[in-house]
Amino acid sequence: FEIGDQTGLAYGIENSDQSGYRDFSEFDRTTANLTFSHKTGDHTFSLSFMETEENRNGSGAISQETLNSSRTSVGTRSIADIEQRLIGLSFKSNPSDQYSYQIDLSSRNSDQFVLYDYSPTGTFSAEQQVDQSTTIDSLTLQSQFQIGEGNVVTGIDLDKSKYLNVNESYPSSPTTTDQKRDEISFFGEYTHHITENSQWNLGYRHSHLEDELTSTSVLDQYLNAITAGFSTNFGSTDYFIKLDKGFRAPTFDENNATYTDQRLKPQTHLSLEAGALRTNYGVSGFAMRIKDEIRPTIRYYTAFGGYYSATNANFNETERLGANAFY
Repeated sequence: FEIGDQTGLAYGIENSDQSGYRDFSEFDRTTANLTFSHKTGDHTFSLSFMETEENRNGSGAISQETLNSSRTSVGTRSIADIEQRLIGLSFKSNPSDQYSYQIDLSSRNSDQFVLYDYSPTGTFSAEQQVDQSTTIDSLTLQSQFQIGEGNVVTGIDLDKSKYLNVNESYPSSPTTTDQKRDEISFFGEYTHHITENSQWNLGYRHSHLEDELTSTSVLDQYLNAITAGFSTNFGSTDYFIKLDKGFRAPTFDENNATYTDQRLKPQTHLSLEAGALRTNYGVSGFAMRIKDEIRPTIRYYTAFGGYYSATNANFNETERLGANAFY
């Protein structure tokens, strides 16, 4: 609602429940947010608060053969309870119709109670319970300007993350370690209007990640993502097609659930999605091919002939074929 002509206050509560078929991130999440905004001339200032409670599910330790043959029958169980708190500050300026810039600052703190499964004698026969605290501070600088019939967005993201092991209890598994990650990303997107109702867009992102898993072990990673899409409108329906080549770096939790301090590779994908959207409902179909997918595996074999049970590992290549629908 509005407070005067230049000031507003917005709040909301949302609950979302997502299956894990497309990207194996099944969760139930409740989010509450509050945003205060004020406009003075061409400048807009906003302050936002958010709190989230999430229950995340996983399939535990399963073999790659089982995963490839039957993705829907592996079953799930709770693997993490996560509470997050975020404060954000944003400043946007529109000095003209052709140009604008924006600065975003945020700090997110989360507490996680995570279960790691290890199975030397059977599924879930050993379990590590870890209380964790993660802090992520972010700065985003973004500008937007027009070139003829096109619109350009460029920017830079700076993220500094810190993971702390608060308390753990385990019968037969390795200890987790404190970790740090510094990430810098450059991104850009160009959108061109072909007609009044049709447009195409092209986007690119380059990221440099510096992971410190231990005080003496630092890993540098350079990752790239590119997207291309086309959309058009007929009546009250928007039709779109999108090609996406992207990546996902391993999280702190995933790297901790390995043995011998091994490094999980970034997961990369190539996806194609097409669909139709209206105001209250929509449908789309997608196809994905994923390399180095990060998943639990029942056994990780060492170079010496032995193996560890139920660790995270990178799978060579997996595929998805499915549909999304909302109402």
